[in-house]
Amino acid sequence: MADRDFFTLDLSEDFVVADTPFVGLPVPPIPGPAKVLQGSFWVNEAESKFTFYGGSFSPNPQNRTDIVEPLSFWSYHPLTSTWGEEEARGNSVLRASRGASTYYKDIGYYRGGQVDNSTTPNWPGGDAGTVILSGMLKIGLATTTITNETRALGYDVFKFEIPGLQYRDGNLIPLTFNKKDYLINFAGGGQRGNGLPLGDVYVYDIERSSWYRQPTSGGPPKNTRGGCAVANYAPDNSSIQIIFYGGLNYNSVLGDFEAIDSMWILTIPGFEWIPVAPGNKPQGPGTRQDHTCHIRGSQMLLVGGRNDSSICEGSGIWVFDTSKLEWQASYVANSPYAVPTIISSVIGGDSNGGASWDGLPKVAPPDIDSPFFDITGSKASGKKPPSAGVIAGSVIGGLVGIGFISLVIWYFYKRHREQKLDEAPLPPQIEDQGLDPAKTVYGGPPPNEISELGSPVPSSLAPRYSTLSGYNEPAQLHGDSAFPVELYSPPLGHELSSESRGVYEVQSKNTIRSDGDATNEGGSAAYEPLPEAPVPPPVGRN
Repeated sequence: MADRDFFTLDLSEDFVVADTPFVGLPVPPIPGPAKVLQGSFWVNEAESKFTFYGGSFSPNPQNRTDIVEPLSFWSYHPLTSTWGEEEARGNSVLRASRGASTYYKDIGYYRGGQVDNSTTPNWPGGDAGTVILSGMLKIGLATTTITNETRALGYDVFKFEIPGLQYRDGNLIPLTFNKKDYLINFAGGGQRGNGLPLGDVYVYDIERSSWYRQPTSGGPPKNTRGGCAVANYAPDNSSIQIIFYGGLNYNSVLGDFEAIDSMWILTIPGFEWIPVAPGNKPQGPGTRQDHTCHIRGSQMLLVGGRNDSSICEGSGIWVFDTSKLEWQASYVANSPYAVPTIISSVIGGDSNGGASWDGLPKVAPPDIDSPFFDITGSKASGKKPPSAGVIAGSVIGGLVGIGFISLVIWYFYKRHREQKLDEAPLPPQIEDQGLDPAKTVYGGPPPNEISELGSPVPSSLAPRYSTLSGYNEPAQLHGDSAFPVELYSPPLGHELSSESRGVYEVQSKNTIRSDGDATNEGGSAAYEPLPEAPVPPPVGRN
């Protein structure tokens, strides 16, 4: 069941995973932030506020659906511990869930997602009326201004992989490389049977608002939905490692999807997939889907999710050391990242970096205007994360993966230092290629109401605020699945008042079974062929 509890987790202190010290924060009574799953979360650093949006209303134990409310944006101001409703501007949108999303430098990004009768009031078609979205939205978090980026240059790079360009359940990772900002999009897919192959990843150049296809080498992993991903930078910024864990693979023998425990690292700028065999596996979560992961130094925190069942587990958080490549029983604060040997043996250098860029990426992109087409001889100039001071984490939806938002990390820096880096020459500016705008599931040109912002997946390039959130997706647990891992929460009907704060700890032996179905990709109506359903009027304000 969805919940509206809100928690913090201080990452400036060590803690034992079995006794994770979550602290409860107040949430306003209804009407207030929606009681949803797979919601979205972004951080507006300039105004020190968190913005929540979207998600799905969940079935209750009697298999009825909670009342689906009109779309709303809510924000939380941690410095004053106050909540407020935001007025959205720009393009009108529908509430959606299951898109790939992130935020970066006070801008939220959301690619794809889906709209159905659990996201939007009076949605036609019932359970069979699910519409998978395409394109991408950009949200200016200072003013909650929504811009449809679906017509961005190069968007047709996806048409060779996904019929109709429909997309959900994937990953969107923000990176800075050579002092340029990018989004890396991979995994996920459209309707059942139309996964996005991991032999390619997709690069969005934020400055140019343009997409590029980038072939990968090594592996690649099988088509995967519902995995989590984070990024870590070599100490000298000569390489970036994206760690990709778990998700769903299709099992041809079973004729269905199943959760996996595979781990891969995509190293950049080589764009090579390297398989990882994590050490100390008993301390890890095992097979996992609909989870989120979040990076702090060398420590990757994996939150929530579930295996192939709908049974909620007692433990809601796990810690993986991305330098040692092993699961841990404790979180270690202020643990710097070092490049693992299995990476440096492939890209060169050592634990401090020193990777050569000569001949990288190993497979050249098809577009000569791609920023990664030719970086030979360039000097590393990524952006090194600054020293952190106080760190706090926030979770809305007290049942991890079941509530509105997952875990959010708030980094408050006493000092904000940036490494002085060499400037790299800009690649040539591309001209308008006159591409036809991508068709959407609605048919014809992309409408304004194409998707929402999903939950963020941060990189270790942390701005002042970084998140333990969304899954991909979405705010903590993503997917159409019913009830993933839970953290302890107060009894139903109890909400924290504005005067009270509760301290909650992970209950290692508290197992709760839901009455919902285990809705992985094989069993969800969302993966059936889309009907010809009318599109209701957009919800929201202009």
